[in-house]
Amino acid sequence: MEPNEVKEGGEAGGVPEAVQVCGQQFRQVIKHRLGSLPTLPEVVSNIMAIVRDEHSNSLQLAGYIEGDQAICSAVLRVANSAYYGNYRKVDSIGRAVVVLGFDQVRSIALSTSVFDRLGRGGSHHFDRRQFWLHCIGVATAARLISERRGHADEFYFMCGLLHDIGKLVFDEHLPRDYAHVIGRAASERRPLIELERERFGLDHAEAGQLILERWKLPANIISGLRHHHAWEGSGSVPEAALVVALADNVCQEAGIGAGGAPKAGLEYLLGLKLGFSATQMKELSQELAARRDRIEGFLKALE
Repeated sequence: MEPNEVKEGGEAGGVPEAVQVCGQQFRQVIKHRLGSLPTLPEVVSNIMAIVRDEHSNSLQLAGYIEGDQAICSAVLRVANSAYYGNYRKVDSIGRAVVVLGFDQVRSIALSTSVFDRLGRGGSHHFDRRQFWLHCIGVATAARLISERRGHADEFYFMCGLLHDIGKLVFDEHLPRDYAHVIGRAASERRPLIELERERFGLDHAEAGQLILERWKLPANIISGLRHHHAWEGSGSVPEAALVVALADNVCQEAGIGAGGAPKAGLEYLLGLKLGFSATQMKELSQELAARRDRIEGFLKALE
């Protein structure tokens, strides 16, 4: 029986049996299909390793990227997009590394690779273009937040870019169920993540974790994704997860892409946790809104 064919049943330990069975089956489906989930090219792993190596140089980084024509072309398209606002054409990877820096070129290479593997397709219930527009918006907001806190680190951009990638797992493997969950979240005005847990026994943050672990991405990126809804609980939350949660809500407030409805007052609550005043939060929201065209340009370059 497929997960979306599970029938309503009795209860076990206060949890509907259908939910328990469906959750167990969905986990089995994901684990069984991990081998068929798209992997990132080896060149991306090499790029990330080079950026982490303090003894590496721009020639080494450019050499790896130039070795993969698809990634090379995509990186140059994004580097020349309105997102980065370069007035002079970036006509080589070496020039891109000089102009943008190691970390941003790494982000672009990861972005292009992920989009190439998961950017298109899916069910007609789930608009992947709007999904990616939202993710790029959150990545941009996360970068702005980290810069304003004096902790500028490009890994926040990658956390934001990948924070909702688990939704693509649901849409890919359980499209009818997920369309139903999305519809209920809108009609009942309930958090999507809550309904995901009810129906599947896990949410998109955990599903996303499975993908990132398969891709062997750094633990701090996985942690930022896995816990970006955990601020609602009472336990401690990694700083990256708070940054992503705040970026997510600011992006929702700005209406950039399809990422769900913002929670009133949340950005000020999270902003306070991260040391922002109400005025600073307002300025951050205004700057993100002003970058809408750049965000659209980044996505267009990926496409």
